[in-house]
Amino acid sequence: MKNGDLSTLIQNFIGDHFGYVADRTEYISAASSIRTPSAARLIAHYLPQYYPIPENDEWWGKGFTEWTNVTRAVPQFVGHYQPHLPADLGFYDLRLPEVQEQQVALAKNAGLSAFSFYFYWFSGRTLLEAPLKRFVENENIDFQFCLCWANEDWSRTWSGNADEILISQEYSPEDDIAFIAHIARYLRSEKYFRVDGKPLINVWRSTMLPDPAATVGRWRDWCRQNGIGEIHVSRCESYERLDPADQGLDSAFQHAPSDSRWLEQNLARYPGAPPLLNPNFDGQVFDYHDLVRRSREFVEPNYLLFRSVCPSWDNQARRPGAGRTLIGADPDSYRDFLETVIDQTARRQPDPDKRIVFINAWNEWGEGAHLEPDRRFGFGNLEATKMADLRVALRHGRIAEPNRIAVVVHVYYTELLSECLGWIESLELPHDLFITTATEKRATVEAFVAERGLAATVVAVDNRGRDVAPFLQVLQSLDYERYGKVLKLHGKATQSDPHGASWRQGLFRTLADPEKLQRALALFDANPDIGVLGPSEFLLAMQPYLGRNEAAVRRLAQRMGAEFEPEADTFFAGTMFIARTRALLPLGALGFATADFEPEQGQGNGTLAHAIERSVIYSAKAAGLTLAAIDDNADAGTGLVSKGRSTFPYVIK
Repeated sequence: MKNGDLSTLIQNFIGDHFGYVADRTEYISAASSIRTPSAARLIAHYLPQYYPIPENDEWWGKGFTEWTNVTRAVPQFVGHYQPHLPADLGFYDLRLPEVQEQQVALAKNAGLSAFSFYFYWFSGRTLLEAPLKRFVENENIDFQFCLCWANEDWSRTWSGNADEILISQEYSPEDDIAFIAHIARYLRSEKYFRVDGKPLINVWRSTMLPDPAATVGRWRDWCRQNGIGEIHVSRCESYERLDPADQGLDSAFQHAPSDSRWLEQNLARYPGAPPLLNPNFDGQVFDYHDLVRRSREFVEPNYLLFRSVCPSWDNQARRPGAGRTLIGADPDSYRDFLETVIDQTARRQPDPDKRIVFINAWNEWGEGAHLEPDRRFGFGNLEATKMADLRVALRHGRIAEPNRIAVVVHVYYTELLSECLGWIESLELPHDLFITTATEKRATVEAFVAERGLAATVVAVDNRGRDVAPFLQVLQSLDYERYGKVLKLHGKATQSDPHGASWRQGLFRTLADPEKLQRALALFDANPDIGVLGPSEFLLAMQPYLGRNEAAVRRLAQRMGAEFEPEADTFFAGTMFIARTRALLPLGALGFATADFEPEQGQGNGTLAHAIERSVIYSAKAAGLTLAAIDDNADAGTGLVSKGRSTFPYVIK
């Protein structure tokens, strides 16, 4: 056995026995750019310590950055995920403007609203301020930010000597004014994040201020007198829990996992301590899932509190052999955690502007808390962020459903263009037509469109994923506020199956006939729980047709947060249907690109396209909707439609 094989075997054994998840390459995919509704405003804490500064050179050694800590981390016990190493963004340097541009692109695609920059102010002296300045001044960055004054002394805590102060805080009324005057340049920025129109200023340790109410009062007076207006000041609850009004502040924010409600004595130690790799390990190991469980039991205080989550936590990089680790964290568990907190926030906070959730963090690599892609989970945490927010928004948000339909027709066999598109000329419903085809056939399709005078967008892609990959490309570009429904069709003509033509004609007969399409839309109006409609003769039970697709289908359902019930679930063979756009948003949010699909080799089963064909129901489930099948051949009033686990009468004649 090769060493690599032995390593894999050991890691899988560890996963079975100690809750460690072996390398999960299924998480590694591109971040989806699909536009989706949001249930809350998500702010990720942002650490600027990824470039050298003279002070760190002096205190920690030449060239020190946070990466210095990250790369020295090693596993302390069996199954310990260390080191956390960056993937797509690499070991970046924040002196390069393109780094922040790439970060913002990822953050926006994941549904984040803002970064909260840690701001280091020491009586008129600032540290690590350059990335903030570049962020604000960069015209290519269209993303919000706010500041969190990290008002603690800097010491050698990382190296175990907390008593040695490197730079200290010295408070005074004069310094209060100097601080607010200094950050005024940021508060005035159009990019600055606001609550009820007021710039949000976060304070890490308000209790360290000699007189918090007096300090905040000076800030408010100065801002009123200097054209900024009212401000919103929030305090962190990492160390103390108290009503912010007692200190003259407006709100508080959690900072998972170091929240006063989740201190060491309250967290559950990880059951069955894993065997140590470092016999001198003096750290602490806790169960990440305990945070998730506790979040479900959260009791709201009688003051405004912004909740917080973390995708993971492990500060071994900063405290070798003595860190605190949350074991069992992965994107699925993080999605559950975030979804729970967003859902509670959306339910309990009537003011949308105050539906704010903090995420710790965007890039705390030294504390094992990061949304940025890593080499183990890829884009998993970014995808989980978007999916959690989307699922809550779809379940509880009032999402408009316009009358306009996006008609998406894939035509690979161009000889079928007339058959597949002829009906569109008599379609009087508000719609836009999208025709997808293989790259080498684009000219033929465009010539047909021009000759027939069709108003259509032609999308050409590599011949991968058959009709599914091109459809996802179109889906990811659609605006859910413009299209209430999506009609998906394709020129099915399976060369190895003589029934391909009859499949196509049967599907088109039920879905593409303008009159029947109108009636299908009426079914949606009458049944708000239906997400996807298709012909009953093509609705198949899931279990008998899983086969080699089962692992992939199960994983797709998990990534969308939908329950996988193969004995009860169904799917539309042929992948032709009409759906509410919102029923497909979770599928679009997975971010699949054409390159993720296997090269076309005439496969009859077992490909990503086959798995996605069977996963449309899980996208609908994730949106709180279901599938229903139209019986096109039954007499009026006697046809049956499968819906979930039951059947009931629906007919379109």
